[in-house]
Amino acid sequence: MKYFKYRDDESGIENATTYVEEEDGGEIRRLTFNGTTYLASNMIGPDGHLNISDTGVEYEKWVNEEVGIEGGVVRITKEEFDTVWLSYLATRQSEWIRAKLIYHVGMSVIGVTNRYLPKGEIIELGNGVLGLIPSAHRPRFINSQDQLTTIVKGYDEENQWIILEYAWMTPLKKGVFYKINLF
Repeated sequence: MKYFKYRDDESGIENATTYVEEEDGGEIRRLTFNGTTYLASNMIGPDGHLNISDTGVEYEKWVNEEVGIEGGVVRITKEEFDTVWLSYLATRQSEWIRAKLIYHVGMSVIGVTNRYLPKGEIIELGNGVLGLIPSAHRPRFINSQDQLTTIVKGYDEENQWIILEYAWMTPLKKGVFYKINLF
């Protein structure tokens, strides 16, 4: 794994820095932060998308240690990345606990596909809760915004995602969720 940070003037967050965990040219986790506002790869942003690239990004070729963060991408340590990531997760802890109480292991849930990442398919379960169908359990023929029924297998604490398995197409109208109010 490699870790980077850079000044991010395109995120929509004023005076933000983006932190990236990268492996083999692909983003694993990403967090944009300005001291008060977070935009992270484990949540749907204001634009309706995850804050993560689903295409390869070669941060290494943009590294310019001599000018520092004001002039480009800077390599950072895993410890620096984890410090920022864990601080962010702490701000969402109460929502994460509620999500795990509602989406319990073995439960059948319906969600809508959002995006495919190397880890698997991201599923919107509603109320800001995301699930992940690992690549090994991902149905072959699904598209963005397809509605799926899945079973809760467990929890990804590092990303605060519900781990799902045994996905199949749901014969309900596209975009309709079983509404569960978390808040």
